[in-house]
Amino acid sequence: MTEGSETAPTPVTETVVAPGASVASAREPALGAVRPFRSGLPAGPWPGGAEMHGWWDWSALVERLRGDLGPVSLTDRFDVTTETTATGRVHVVRPGSAANRQVRQAAASLPSAGDARAALLSRLELVHGIGPVTAASLRAGGTWTVEDLVGTDRHGSGAAEVCAEWEAGDLVAVADRLQRRLAGRGHMLAALLAACVDPAEIVFFDLETLGLAGNVVFLCGIGRIVDGIFAVEQYLAPGHADEPVLLERVLRVLGEARVVVTYNGRTADLVWLRSRCFYHGLPDPPELAHVDLVFGTRRRFVRDQPVLDDARLATVQDQLLGIGRPAYDVPSAAVPDIYQEYVRTGCEGLLVPVLEHNGSDLLALVALLGRMCDEALHWCR
Repeated sequence: MTEGSETAPTPVTETVVAPGASVASAREPALGAVRPFRSGLPAGPWPGGAEMHGWWDWSALVERLRGDLGPVSLTDRFDVTTETTATGRVHVVRPGSAANRQVRQAAASLPSAGDARAALLSRLELVHGIGPVTAASLRAGGTWTVEDLVGTDRHGSGAAEVCAEWEAGDLVAVADRLQRRLAGRGHMLAALLAACVDPAEIVFFDLETLGLAGNVVFLCGIGRIVDGIFAVEQYLAPGHADEPVLLERVLRVLGEARVVVTYNGRTADLVWLRSRCFYHGLPDPPELAHVDLVFGTRRRFVRDQPVLDDARLATVQDQLLGIGRPAYDVPSAAVPDIYQEYVRTGCEGLLVPVLEHNGSDLLALVALLGRMCDEALHWCR
């Protein structure tokens, strides 16, 4: 996904898998293509003589996981409760005690609502008809905030429209205006919207699915800030048929939020969620102010200040946030096949690296949100 003009995200494409083929085989690169194996698991030689040549070997990966984690149950590593409805079940998974201590340390502090609001309203470019040149001229003349423009002849009506969105608490409209008017930097500034609500009204959101668009959602990671502590819950479907129960659980959580924070959720997670809800005849997800951190990260740390090799979340964790990945950090492309193997065999240990992979992404989101808020305030000054 690239920004280009920074106004339209790249559409998600669908991979068609031939009958009898695995999702993994449909995504493997052509011969000669090289992709690094970015896993906490040792690279080859692997059991049975298989070696890792720039890509993960599916059979060797599963055998290694089964050998290391096969006897492990989910309750050995996590706090697990099961919710049962008339249509199926969903496992509610929370980190165990050691992981909870790590999560406590990861909770980010956000700026005050007043500072966030003042910073955002200092961007005169939010008013229709004001670009960078006009904004610089206005500031040179002593106009520093959008509120200063209310009542003026030329820009008064546009400024009043911006202020009305704030007075109404319409953060969806505010987020849309930021991203539409300021493109990549607007996405960076949108991080400040999380500081404008009660922390309990922010949801950090990450899905795991059986492939690309249109495939089953089997795991949803949810992070929330509760009393200054970052709390993680993961909703796991025990089988494919339990997906509607998982989706209903997720919709309830989103219904209590005002801001949702994702990494590439604009073209992936929230699109998939909406698609699967439609498929099962469930209501659409609620419309929330969406802070998609991938766009602001790419603009700030790849384009403006090139301190990252790329904008992948694993790279952000390593090079920007200094957050380590789990010991068993399986490749993202292997996650669907690991879940399929769990469904086939019932081996719960296979799910441990999948849950830890998803939980690590959530920890990165809350840390990155705090960093992006700091960058946004600095840029506005």
